Amino acid sequence: MKRQDPPAQPTTEFYGLLQRAYDHFNEALFERSLPPVILTVQRERNTCGFFSPQRWARNPSREQVHELAVNPSYFGTGPIREVLQTLVHEQAHIWQFEHGTPPRKSYHDREWAEKMEAIGLMPSHTGRPGGRRTGQKMSDYPIPGGRFEAAALDLVRSGWLLAWVDRFTVKPRSDLALAAGEALAALAGFGTDRVEEGTAPGPAEEAAVAPIEENAPTRRDEATIKAQAVLSTPLMTILPDVMVNTPEREKERKAKQKVKYTCGCGVNVWGKPGLSLICGSCEDWFEASAEAG
Repeated sequence: MKRQDPPAQPTTEFYGLLQRAYDHFNEALFERSLPPVILTVQRERNTCGFFSPQRWARNPSREQVHELAVNPSYFGTGPIREVLQTLVHEQAHIWQFEHGTPPRKSYHDREWAEKMEAIGLMPSHTGRPGGRRTGQKMSDYPIPGGRFEAAALDLVRSGWLLAWVDRFTVKPRSDLALAAGEALAALAGFGTDRVEEGTAPGPAEEAAVAPIEENAPTRRDEATIKAQAVLSTPLMTILPDVMVNTPEREKERKAKQKVKYTCGCGVNVWGKPGLSLICGSCEDWFEASAEAG
């Protein structure tokens, strides 16, 4: 009987893919100059990721390593390319800490910006062309035909795919991005359950699948088209279980975690479902109400 490999553990699989991406970009964009780090996922509000220098120490040797964190709340609504952008954005901070002159905490200075451009990501405080290149809070976008685009395509062509996605994700940044992502998914042959089969792409979708380089050939091999689709498609367009965690839904979720209890003398308390409570005044049991608070 043929021996079967044990199923992959979700934690090992998830972090293994992040590590693989870190190593890939370290080699392709940073000439292997970045040290090993501890990768984490953290749901920091209003940030896609962050770099925390020398945050961890090994026991008992006291060896210190950096932390690179990414926010899983953005995995579902943004294209996978943006997850990789966040990773490389933070890797540029690590490069500056190790080989440059780091500025004050969280600031993005000219040295960092120039390194970002050199590896194919244009700094912009808006995430779009024309934005400021330096500042406290910064985003970026891929430079067409740049090193990041080529490295990201190589990673996906090698079989890399984000295997696990947070189902309760933040609001999409742009409906246009979702539409373009759906068109790319249809052209690549996946996600067609969410895209009408046989629909011809419109001008926005045609622009989304335009050649990376100005003089690049208009016909590309199937592997490249699929790699582009993987990078450009928000996963919520092809995974029906991904839900946008709007403020209203978050409020509703928190409300369901509490139950209203009322005793014989009319005192109300709120707590988790299944509590057994007795009132100290009337010595009557609190009864759960259908009303949540």
